[in-house]
Amino acid sequence: MNKPVLLLLDNVWDQGDLETLLQMDLLNPGSRVIITTRLERVLDQFEIHGLEDEAGKQLLRSSARMNDTMMTEALLACEEEIVKECFGV
Repeated sequence: MNKPVLLLLDNVWDQGDLETLLQMDLLNPGSRVIITTRLERVLDQFEIHGLEDEAGKQLLRSSARMNDTMMTEALLACEEEIVKECFGV
């Protein structure tokens, strides 16, 4: 079966583990990898960037099941702070 897969690597701490996994050539065409880490050095060898602020806000809203009409001034301020702190999410 050559189906694309979604691989989610959550809370990666060791760059070596990530390198080993990605060198194994397990991903079929069309596959995607999502990596979360708090350590910038883990991603240094890859050209990976955070989302732009607006894309981060949209991701945050959809994850919280919120739409534009539900956003109060307090929620907008909170959203701005979260996106800024998380570098675009």
